[in-house]
Amino acid sequence: MAPSLRASRATLVCLSLNLTLCTVFNGRYYTAPSTSYHTAPVNVASSTKRGGSSNSGADTAGQTAGFVLPSSARSCDAEERSYAAAGLLSSLEELSWSPCLCDWEARLIASVPAQPVRERHGYQSLTIRPACVAPFIRKATKLYRLQQPPVPALNDSSTSVFTGRGGRERGDSRALEGVRCEESSVGRLRQLESTELCGLLLLGDGPPGVAARAQRDGSEESKRGEEQEKKRGMGRMGESSKGAKAEDAAKGKGRRGKAGKEQQQQDGGRAEVTSKQREMVKQANDEMARGRYKEAIAIYNKLASIPSLRDQVLLGRGSCLNALGQLDKALADLSTAVAAYPMRTDILMARAGTYFKMGKTVEAIVDYSRVIDLDPSNAEAVRWRAILSFNLKYFLAAEKDFQQAIHLDPSLPFVFRGLGLAIGGSGRWRESLAVFAEGVRRHPQDADLWHTKGRAHKEVGDVEQAIQALLRALQIRKSVATYQELVAVSRFLGDYRAAVRYAREGLELDGGDVELAHALASSLHALGDHSQAMLKYQAALALQPRDKEGQDLLHSMFYQREALAYTVSHLQQPLSAIRFDQHSTAEFREAWTKKDPPATLPGYRPLSVAAHQLQRATLQSLPKLPREALDLIKAADEIGKRAHYHCDAFMANRQQLRMAGLAALDVMQQARATWDAMEREQQGEEEQQLEEEQQGEEEAEGGTAAAGDAITSEADGGGGGGGGRGGGGEEGTSRAKQRQRGSDSRGTGRGKSSRGSKGAGSGLLGGWRDVYDVITRWRQVADPTDAVLWKDQLRNRFAQGFRSTTPIKVWDLQTVKYYPIFNKSFEAVRGALLESEQAFQGQYRPFAVPRSTRGDLIARASDLQAMHQAVGKDFLVRAPCYSHAVPGKDLIGSEFEILKTTHSFDFYTHTPVSPQRWRDFDHELAAAWQALCAAVLDARTEAADPRLYRQRIQHSILRLGFQLMPLTRGSAMAGLVSILGLSMAADMETTTLIPHGVQVDWEALLVSRLEDFHGSIAPWLFSSTQSSPWHLARVEDVLPTTHHVIAALSYES
Repeated sequence: MAPSLRASRATLVCLSLNLTLCTVFNGRYYTAPSTSYHTAPVNVASSTKRGGSSNSGADTAGQTAGFVLPSSARSCDAEERSYAAAGLLSSLEELSWSPCLCDWEARLIASVPAQPVRERHGYQSLTIRPACVAPFIRKATKLYRLQQPPVPALNDSSTSVFTGRGGRERGDSRALEGVRCEESSVGRLRQLESTELCGLLLLGDGPPGVAARAQRDGSEESKRGEEQEKKRGMGRMGESSKGAKAEDAAKGKGRRGKAGKEQQQQDGGRAEVTSKQREMVKQANDEMARGRYKEAIAIYNKLASIPSLRDQVLLGRGSCLNALGQLDKALADLSTAVAAYPMRTDILMARAGTYFKMGKTVEAIVDYSRVIDLDPSNAEAVRWRAILSFNLKYFLAAEKDFQQAIHLDPSLPFVFRGLGLAIGGSGRWRESLAVFAEGVRRHPQDADLWHTKGRAHKEVGDVEQAIQALLRALQIRKSVATYQELVAVSRFLGDYRAAVRYAREGLELDGGDVELAHALASSLHALGDHSQAMLKYQAALALQPRDKEGQDLLHSMFYQREALAYTVSHLQQPLSAIRFDQHSTAEFREAWTKKDPPATLPGYRPLSVAAHQLQRATLQSLPKLPREALDLIKAADEIGKRAHYHCDAFMANRQQLRMAGLAALDVMQQARATWDAMEREQQGEEEQQLEEEQQGEEEAEGGTAAAGDAITSEADGGGGGGGGRGGGGEEGTSRAKQRQRGSDSRGTGRGKSSRGSKGAGSGLLGGWRDVYDVITRWRQVADPTDAVLWKDQLRNRFAQGFRSTTPIKVWDLQTVKYYPIFNKSFEAVRGALLESEQAFQGQYRPFAVPRSTRGDLIARASDLQAMHQAVGKDFLVRAPCYSHAVPGKDLIGSEFEILKTTHSFDFYTHTPVSPQRWRDFDHELAAAWQALCAAVLDARTEAADPRLYRQRIQHSILRLGFQLMPLTRGSAMAGLVSILGLSMAADMETTTLIPHGVQVDWEALLVSRLEDFHGSIAPWLFSSTQSSPWHLARVEDVLPTTHHVIAALSYES
């Protein structure tokens, strides 16, 4: 070995050894973060013992060994501690590299044990050697590759493993085995792939520039390889090729015996490529660049017999087959090329593109990872790995890669867009705003960046900025996607007129877009332009959906059209006549909630609407509202603000909030009328009783009655008179009993449907269900896109039982609306496990979670992983919900579920629905209504401490608000409206807005006792109250018909 080469080799090994010792002292292996991918720390206990103390820090150990770790390696967290790509190293493990290194280098590599890599993000599950020995393995691979015999020629049709000398299938079989090992390792992970792409980019024919790379990189790299091979003479490294061949010939020892002579002959032929052949290569590349793939393949086949051009033939022909859609043949060519040239990044890139087109996203990611390991500065590979990670919904992995892509090449706008979407995909939309701001600063004319910036503002509720960004995107380039976002923002705001305008403009670009067609029809429906809405529904139903989402929208439009037909037929009737739950079939309601195809309704006949009814159901025919109605609308707008959640992703829908205010006023007026009627009934009963008592006394004194009548009269009168003469305590008891009888007679509700309640349609409330019925009718008219139905009216589903599910965290996604309740939900899981000492799996199969053995682990668990480990498996736990009417009874509260996925943990909450649970809550809410009525009447008639009655009333109102969640949609809004309306009826109108970050329904659903809910809500809910606006006209008087109600909802001053 030459002295200079020997010295440089020793220097390299020493530096690598110092790095090894440095990292071993720290107990971990590091590589530069730029080369990492889905990394995990690797503890090396055995190496620590060899290397010495494991307590030394990275900096100290590095300085001691004469080598200082880069700051990026020293400061990186556990997520950024990395290892080299498993696909590459696992292939190299199969190579016979040890003879290529000196003995002590080989021993150094062997002394570092291979570590099982913790599976992360579903991409790596192989056993690899730490990255600190990667330089040696790469060196060995390079030497090994140079020592191999030249590859034989391909015939024209060969796309499989080539044969070596002696007819035995060889062709770098060890490398092929490594590739097969890699492919089998990802085979199990293929099932994790999403069947639908997320649409980060319009990914059509795979990664761009495949043909260009084949023409540019392939030829250039092959030329460089030929020049290097000529200089080296295909000899061993460290010796001149000529000397090595002469020595082998003299000793009669070829590298593989007799095959050495054949190797020399082939080496001599390989170095020579005629100018004609070079011209043919250029011609084939030109044909491919022009899109004439078949002609290019024909030329490549003619060149297949030339070993020196094998790499270009395989790459070029594979790229052409890829473009022609012959993906299996393309993959075979490119896999053969990868096996023969494992260090060629252009071939790996081409195969990754083929994998992507075949739908094998995980395999494509592995190839891109190998490219990045070989060339960390390959920005295109980093970008594509980020895109594919995003499409698999691995948002955290995509975020890291997009950050690296921006560092490598910030000139592309879509990398900023991708980074922002990846951050937003994990639920952190506010963080993504800074990325989009930087993107539009660098690329102010990129419409897509402005579009996604507007979407991010929409997700966090910054409505004005969202609209500005989306309008800016339209100024640069009109697109259907931007119109869809504008329509969505306008509808969330309740600005249906703007939604109609944007939807029509978008349909001018693409008349077949189902989403815009649905938005146009439903917006006209909400405005009250029913005639046009009916026409748009019919036209939209004739469209062909392009995906499953479009299919679901078409199904929804069918049910919305039926709801519209029903509403049009009841326009001239009062709102109380709307009984969609009772006037539709159970099958129809259930199919609507599940968005089933209309074909699942055998024998169903769509509702028909008379032509004259549609003619009177236009926007111009909406009735003119009187001044009293305008006063109601003004008050409703103010009250509705108190029902709005000031949280991310909750936008203030003006029409919805007006609906909430009007519904609260309606509840207030009907509740007050009900309590007035109860009070009059009590007064009438008391007066009647007093009259009977007086009449009995007079008859007894006069002695005019017959003996038998006198005895009866005396007995009756004596009871009443005794009560009257018994003093205030007995009189109070008598009145209390009468009030209880009055509230029982009018306030039971007993869980019947509204058609069976005593107050239905009479302006009086017969029970808790009548309160919710009032609110439900307002919601059904105000929001035609939602199936707002009673859960117990879904007969089949209700009888079988089902759950309403709310995702809090799914894979990397933290849901924007509900992740803020994570901490309270997690504590509810802890409390339920410690209290019940059991959990469920599968179809509610219980298993024990004893506190004696697992209590400490559960108590110390700080995240989903720790809680899952404490329980030992996937589980579902039920939180208790204790009855107020029957002390000690568990009504069954919310359910929480933690599931382990490939790389993360999912967290869900469920609200169970079953006949038994409904009956229990029906009894509970009926008791709450009775208690509320009794408390209100006591406050009206007794001279007692007002604070005591206020607390009783507050407790009863809050009991009616939540926990059952009786509607398929809008239960939270209905609960808030019931609290607002009943508080005003009790002359305790709250004027406080909901504090930022508080979601009132979850405050109720995540506690087990009413007192806890009251303690968290009452301090701010009832902190500022005032007398209710009794001077307002009655809602049912100034809005006598459903048509008037729709006019009030869509009114604009």
